[in-house]
Amino acid sequence: MTGMSDFPTTPDAFQKVFLGTVYNGCAFVSKIHPAGTGASDLVYSTYIGGISEANAIKLDPSGYVAIAGDCFGGNFNVTGGSYNTVGTTNNWDTFVSKISLPSGTPPGAPTGVMAFHPGLNNATINWTAPADTGTSSLSGFNVYYGTTATPATRFGSMLSATTLSVNVTALLPNTQYYFVVKAVSAAGEGSGSSPAATATTTNVVPGVPVFDSATPGNAQVILIWHAGTDNGSPITGYKVYRNATVSPVYTGTSTTFTDGSLINGVLYT
Repeated sequence: MTGMSDFPTTPDAFQKVFLGTVYNGCAFVSKIHPAGTGASDLVYSTYIGGISEANAIKLDPSGYVAIAGDCFGGNFNVTGGSYNTVGTTNNWDTFVSKISLPSGTPPGAPTGVMAFHPGLNNATINWTAPADTGTSSLSGFNVYYGTTATPATRFGSMLSATTLSVNVTALLPNTQYYFVVKAVSAAGEGSGSSPAATATTTNVVPGVPVFDSATPGNAQVILIWHAGTDNGSPITGYKVYRNATVSPVYTGTSTTFTDGSLINGVLYT
């Protein structure tokens, strides 16, 4: 039940007008895409009656939904052939309604899906709309991404039917991602594009470590440092080079190193 006169209804709604009150609302039935996050994912929505509330709902295998509830004052829309077409004035009645929700064949899979220009945290995905739109015109597209070949995380809300490119953001650096696009219509979401498009986000070099101290000793020096900025990519270790040698004298994760292979009286960098 809702007390909102601006509750969203779809163009094919059985009842588009709110007939309840703020304190005595109106029953409604809505069908939302299972991956939905926004108003664009509303497949079907309708008010039912005036001051009314739905107490039970059941969906049968053929796509019909049955609703049972109570309505007040006889202000309830009925169809021809109803068992009782007249409600009781200033009293409650029971109602049973049967609604056919949108059905049909979902659209085919988008084609030509490609991932372009991967950055540190993003990648651009392009695709072509399917030639087969099923039994309804396209409502839009859903883009899924993940680190496996069957990505399940949807990026944002459903995109419009005219959108054929999107910049997927909030990705991790230096990571291979898979992308699948699915077309959506009133009949539901179609199958995903195959194979999944792939892209590996870029990596970055971390900032220069900061030396805290270099303490000389007998044929040795003790070096201590701390990390600089990671620039968005986690630091996994350090390498220490002596006098710009090709090979490091130390490789590891510690932030201290004792170089014990020195000659006294020689300057080292």
